[in-house]
Order: sequence, then structure tokens, then C-alpha cells
Amino acid sequence: MWKTIKMIILVVAEMCLLTGFVTITTASTNILVESDHSYANNFDYTWPEISQPGATQIRLHFTERYLDRDYDYLSLNDKNGNELVEYNWADNGKDLWTGWFTGDTIKVRLQTNGKGTAYGFKIDQVEIRTDMAPQSFLPDSYHPYANNFDYIWPAITQPGATQMRLHFTERYLDRDYDYLSLNDKNGNELVEYNWADNGKDLWTEWFTGDTIKVRLQTNGKGTAYGFKIDQVETRPNSGFITVPSTDITTGGNNTIPVTNTAIKIGEGRDPAIYEKNVVWSNNGIHLYDLNMSSDTQISLTGLYPAIYGNRIVWLDDTGGSFILSIYDKSTGATSYITQNVDDSSKPAIYSDKIVWSANSNDGTYNSNVYLYDVSTSVQTKISSGCNPDIYGDKVAYMYYGQDSPEIHIYNITTQTDMKAISGGYPDNPHIYGNNTICSDFYTRLGFIILYDIATGKETAITSNNADSGDPNNPDCGCDTGFHNEVFGNSVVYAKVTDDCFGKAGVYVYNISAAKSTMIFETGNNIGTTPDIYDNTVIWGYDDLYNNGTGKSSEDIYIYELSGSPTNLLASSTVDTADADKLSASFYANVTFGTAPLKVLFTSSTTGNPSSYFWVFEPSTSSDWNSKHAVTALHTFRNPGVYTVSLTVANNTGIVTVTKNDYITVF
Repeated sequence: MWKTIKMIILVVAEMCLLTGFVTITTASTNILVESDHSYANNFDYTWPEISQPGATQIRLHFTERYLDRDYDYLSLNDKNGNELVEYNWADNGKDLWTGWFTGDTIKVRLQTNGKGTAYGFKIDQVEIRTDMAPQSFLPDSYHPYANNFDYIWPAITQPGATQMRLHFTERYLDRDYDYLSLNDKNGNELVEYNWADNGKDLWTEWFTGDTIKVRLQTNGKGTAYGFKIDQVETRPNSGFITVPSTDITTGGNNTIPVTNTAIKIGEGRDPAIYEKNVVWSNNGIHLYDLNMSSDTQISLTGLYPAIYGNRIVWLDDTGGSFILSIYDKSTGATSYITQNVDDSSKPAIYSDKIVWSANSNDGTYNSNVYLYDVSTSVQTKISSGCNPDIYGDKVAYMYYGQDSPEIHIYNITTQTDMKAISGGYPDNPHIYGNNTICSDFYTRLGFIILYDIATGKETAITSNNADSGDPNNPDCGCDTGFHNEVFGNSVVYAKVTDDCFGKAGVYVYNISAAKSTMIFETGNNIGTTPDIYDNTVIWGYDDLYNNGTGKSSEDIYIYELSGSPTNLLASSTVDTADADKLSASFYANVTFGTAPLKVLFTSSTTGNPSSYFWVFEPSTSSDWNSKHAVTALHTFRNPGVYTVSLTVANNTGIVTVTKNDYITVF
């Protein structure tokens, strides 16, 4: 029979471990390490090592530990025989966990004299951690942290800040020479904390600069809770910035203290996001796992990556001939599209469908729009046009008509085409559900138009220069079409210039509220490339537009719109009815791995739901429908590809979100 314990993953000892926080238990008849009961006098023995390859930290559980008081000792040692801890009779007891130790191996040694004996000990469980720290956007230690630990978290960077400070929800260090230090971008120590600085709800002092690195160093004598950072405050100049919080076409604004937290996660260009995975290009294609804070280079060449599910597609130059490369994250395999691809082919992907344009015709100003079905390996030309995007069975693209550009929408299922937006100079369409957006480039860097496919209604969601009221800047508001994207109820876009409607930066437009909010200020004449998934916004800096401006074009940043006390959007006034409108979403801490795979699902639904219902398909056991909860911990026991759905409800209705082929178990 198996012992039941509280844990994240339960596996049999000696099995291959997954990432995260893992407990290993043995059958009740098979103890990991055990002495005789009672042990012998004049005894000195080291048991075979307990080793967990891949572990970064390890601890053991004693069912019992009893030593005679006449100088008998039990010690735990590392793989090289260095002592980690020593126990004597004063440490006797039942159901005892050791402290956490850095490393993947522990050796157990019992040394006794000739004066008396006792029960001895029995070890039945090993618990390991397979990463250095919990996965979070701001530094957070394990609780408690490990002995003999030295780690520097990824830098907290706030571009444009002149000063920074951090907030600790808690900070507790052991008094035996454990230290937490804050350092600048070059590694120079700003401040060092020890046990005398312990406490809750603690702000640091202000430090000059835009970057802080957090380092924890511990010895081998004892551990404590550790720390958790939940807020960053910055001062750009005077300590405040002007943040538009009303419809940008009205020119209204509010002044809000700077408490937004944009975190640098890498260096590169053209980032794209799907769930907890971000891709970008930088001397090849990079895949960044937000859960693991890990960057993996999946290709040595490539531009314009796009991602959906386990698939990443990008444009590759193979020495003069261009192809589209398709990488499958679940298998590690790469396949290729080699026909009708050129240097302008920027791909978009939804499920198993990829669209792009190529083969420009100088006479018509059009290229051709192509569709590739990964599941069937069938490629089809669907229209003349360029710059396509795809959502579900609809493809939005720009078609250069008789007199000017037009935005068209092609239905893959019915093979029909409709004209959606015309007039002005619309281009660069993006589509999500029934919402299609594009940029009208008639003036400078344009403004953004929203088209509702269901109603046929067209709305200018940023200024089209009408009634700017600024005689010194007649084109006020016309630099918001530079780069944008739509997801759910949100449009994220780059405003490139400072003008009467606000500062240059990264903005999010709430479709239902018809309001724009700046989440990050870049400085005048800086172009960014934002993308959005659920409540997560990412962006880089446009390599061509910013050339010569002095702004680094290599930084990739991430910003959370909700779930953070430093969220600027939380400062905006929200109507109660709007707050209750459901928008279902969720994410998982891992989406692939070896069976049995235990996955923690977390709802990121907005709209104050009163009930939750999770479904995991196909069924593998009687618990395939989880209980109603904001989070659901589910074990996928058999290899396969699983679809997961979440249904939420409140007084406004019921909404279901389904992620097909979301979990892959090997």
C-alpha cells in the first residue's frame, strides 16, 4: 500500500523526476535507509548514498530518530563526504524532516561509542527541488530556503528609471550567517541584510539606477523562511508620470504614481507569446518558458517567430533561398515549408494552420496569401494580398484594390471572402474572434481601426487626428498604428511620439470600456513591438525604426495586467457591471512531460466568477472531472494528448474556455 502525503508530484523512488517540487515515497515495506533497532555499540557505517540526479536541493524524512545520549552521532554528508548536519540525543523524535540541503546527494553516517545504544533511525521519504527558486515574475525564495545555497535571481530592470526600491512581504533569515544582498547591474553590492533585518511589509531604501539584482547566500547551520518581493517602485524624474486613463481620442489624462513593473526577460526582436511561452529572434530563434524562467535557443537562424500551442514557425534564410521552419516543442522535431516563400514572408499561426504572403506583383502592389495545413501538409493559395493573420477559420489580410488598400477576411470553411475595411490606407490586420484591427497609415504612423465581423461596425479606437486642438501639432494622435495586436477584450499597441494625447509608450485598449491605458513609458520617438496573451503583455524595440535613436533594440520586456498590486490598470475606474463580465482563461504550470504527469491548472478568469468546473479529456480515471475550485491539481496517468476546459459562471452567465491538445504526456 502507498503512503499518502501532501506534495506536488508523487512518484516511486528511483523514477525519473519532473521539474518543480517533488516528493518521493517508498512502499511501506521498503525503507530508503534504516539502522538496526537497536543499533550496536562501537559502530561506524556510511550507508550507500541517496542520490537524485537533476535535483538542486534535497531533504529527508525520518519516521523515527533516537540516539543514546552517551556521544552517539548521526550525520548527513554531501557526495564528497563533507558534513551537512550532525544529530545527537537532543534531536530525538518522530516524524522529522531535515532542513533543505543544496545538491542532489546525501550520505548517511552513524557513529556510536561503547557505552549504550538506542532505537536508531528510519528514513522513508526524499523531497527534492529541481530548480533554484519558485517561478515568479519578481524574486521569491523557497520557504524555507536551503543550506549551502548561493543564487542570483534574474535582474529586475525598469528602463527609464533613475531610482528604484523594492517591497518585501516578508524577509526572514537564519541568524547563523545567512545573507540577502541587493546589487546593481554590474554586481556591486547596494545593501546586505541579515537576521537582524527580519520582518514583514518592508520597503527598501531608494537606490540610484534602473536595475537591481537579488542574491541569497546561506551557510550549512540552519535555514529560515527566506523572502518574497511583490512590488517595485521607480522614479523616472520627479517621481510621477502622466498616464492616460481615458479614451485617448478625448485627450484626457490622470496622474498616477509610478508603480508598474515591467521586467526584462531577454534580448532580441519581434517577440510573440502563447500562454506561458515567449519566442523571439536573436541570432536565431529563442523559446522562453515563463514558468521556468529559462531561455532555450531552438534555431541558429531565423526571423519573425510566431507561436501557437506546441508549434513555433519562423522565416529562415538558407543561403539565398527562404523557407518557413516549423518546430514542434513536444517532440523537438522541425519541418519545413519550401514553396512560395520569400524575404517578406512573416508567418502567423493558429492551431495547425499557418498563413503568410509571398511573390509580390509590382503591377498590382499585391503578393499572394498562402495557407498551409500542418496536419495534412497541404498548401493552398487563398487570395492575392499580403500581411495575413489567422484566428480559427478566418484569415484577415490586406488587399490592394483598384484605388487603395482594403482589409479582407477569408473564411477557410466556406472558402468565401469579404471586404471589411476600406478608405484611407489600412494595413497590418490582426484578428481575434469577431474583432479585426488594422492600422490606417494615411497620416504618418497611422491610427488603429477596430472592425466587428458580426455587426459590421467600424470604430477608430485611437485618434484619427480629428479635432486635436493643437495648432502646433496638427497630426496629434496619428502615431499609434506602428505595431499592435488584439486578444480577447484587449488591444495592445505602440504609441511612438509624445503629443497632446499622451506620452509615447506601450498602451492597452479595453474594447468594452473604450478606454486606453499606458502601461509603460518609452520616451519620445521610440517604437515598440507589443504582443498580448490573456493578461500578459510583452514587447521589444523595433530594430529598424529605432536605429540611430540611441535606444537599445535588444531588450524584451513582460508586464502583467492583473494579479499584481503594482498593476496600473487597477487604478482605473471600472463599472461594476463591466467587472462582472466573464472572460474565461487559465494556464498550467507544465504542458508536457512523462507519465504520471501531475499538472497544476490555475484560472486567470476575470469577471468575479462564483463557480468553476474543470474537465480533462479523454478520461483516464474516475477523477477526470475535477472538483469546483480556482485551481485544479490533476494527474495524467497515461501517455496521450489531452484537451482541457474550464467553465465559469456568475450572475451574468456561463462561459467555457477549451484548450485543445493542451497537455502532452509521453
